[in-house]
This record gives sequence, structure tokens and C-alpha cells, in this order.
Amino acid sequence: MFIDLHIHTYFSDGTQSPESVVDIAKSRGLSVISICDHNNVMAYERLFRACRSAELNLIPGVEVDVHWKNEKLHLLAYNFDFSNKEMCDFLDKNMRECDLQQAMQVENMEKDFPQITISDYRQYTQPLGRGGTKILNYLYDKGLSKNVMDSEKYKKRYSTYQPKLSSLESACKIICGANGIPVLAHPGVYWHEKINEMPTILENLKLQVS
Repeated sequence: MFIDLHIHTYFSDGTQSPESVVDIAKSRGLSVISICDHNNVMAYERLFRACRSAELNLIPGVEVDVHWKNEKLHLLAYNFDFSNKEMCDFLDKNMRECDLQQAMQVENMEKDFPQITISDYRQYTQPLGRGGTKILNYLYDKGLSKNVMDSEKYKKRYSTYQPKLSSLESACKIICGANGIPVLAHPGVYWHEKINEMPTILENLKLQVS
């Protein structure tokens, strides 16, 4: 049995529609998938239908931004109740904070790049299928980068707003309260320079949230 529990669609930074993800998963022999778009579950209305038609098992999922010891981490949530109000509010807040961070970056860039304005950015609709976030696509379409991901080069200098994210501990409580299962995403990305210390880091993290 082949399983992939960390897939993105074009509703976050993926390049494929929900239906295309299902078709690709089926063609590659997967039996179970989970779509974990960033801070939203917009793909799921279409995913449930597509997976039923393809006879593919689907585990609900989402990838959320949290903070822990002054670090931004990504936390996966699986098999949670979509109707849980606290979980829905949590995702809505994360989306608002991420949107605010990107909008403030545009405001900071206006003075140096006259071809962009915050009013223009707010009216801009991100093309689906390219990958990347709204701001990365916007800066690319305004001619400020050679490709979508190249737009990341502006973030360090111009992105000054720190999103008000939930702590890892409170996020785990919200997910568990929605009958979900929290799982830390890609720890090797955060601590690849501390590979020998990773077992201790993960154990301390586990003890803190348990």
C-alpha cells in the first residue's frame, strides 16, 4: 500500500487542482492521500467528490503555522472535525495574519518600486497553478523577479510584520479538541544543522505539548 499524507494543491502553494492531485495519486498507485494546504481546507469540497469517484481513501488534513521558542514551525493536523468552531477560527486567524504580513510587505516596497501599490495588490487575483503565495506571484507579474520563487528575495528586507501565531501548545490543544491528530511537519528543515541534537529537541517538544 502506498500513502502520501502531505500534498498541496493550488489552493496554497501547489500547482495542481484537487482533481488533478487525485488523478496523479491514482495513476501512481497510491491508496491513501491527505491534502495539507497551508492554513485552509478550501480544496476539500472538491476532494471528497474526486476521491469517491476514484475510489481513493482521503484523510482530512491541513498544515498550520505556529510558533515555538521564537521559531516558526509548521504543524500538520489530520482527521479533524471540519465543523469545529475553534478549529475554523484558528485557520481563519492564521490566514488573516499571513495576508496582513504580505500586504505590509507590499506597503514597505512601494517607496522603492513605483510599479506596485497596496491598492493594486489588494485587487490582484493570484493565478492558479503556478505555485507560491499571492505576493510572490504579484511581484513576478510586476516584473520584479525572474520567476515566482525568485520573488522570495525581497522578503528578508521588506517583510517586517511578524504574524501573531498561536503557540505550538495551544495549536495542539485546538487540533485535539477537534478530534484531530497533530504531527510536526518536516523537522529536518528547522534543525538540519543540529541533526545530532534532533532526538533531544523532539523529545523536549513532545514533553512540552503533552
